[in-house]
Amino acid sequence: MEFTNNFVTLFVLLRLLHSIYLYDSIRRPNFKSMAESAIIIFLLLNVFAMNAYPGSTIHDKSSRSGYSFTENYLSDLGRYTTYDGTQHNFYSSLFFNSSMMIAGFMLSIFFLYIRTIFNFDSGKLYWLSIIGTICGIAGAFSMIGVAITPAD
Repeated sequence: MEFTNNFVTLFVLLRLLHSIYLYDSIRRPNFKSMAESAIIIFLLLNVFAMNAYPGSTIHDKSSRSGYSFTENYLSDLGRYTTYDGTQHNFYSSLFFNSSMMIAGFMLSIFFLYIRTIFNFDSGKLYWLSIIGTICGIAGAFSMIGVAITPAD
């Protein structure tokens, strides 16, 4: 159930971004706006997730103080239940997992097309751009992997 809701949220936000400003006036991808959007959405949804986190940490399972930067890991926001096992973490996991999927998807597109702006006269620059693209896309897919495989 929660897994499906994450994909619905992902689809709605991506469709909204697509229609607003991810393309320039000639309908070409606007890479700067795409990367900025991914970062802004990631940060906003993680702030929402931190506010929605019900509490408990790995060291103090009975605490109900919400999310703590010093006591919780960032991936705790994506768990389906809290550490004590009694509270569901639906909204926090929805926001966190959606932020990871959206950012991963948009950054993979960004890294795929950003190499097209380089001048490939030099063979070294060509291979450097290929290596950078592969590493960037691998990092973006890793973000998506964190979203679809929560800690619990």
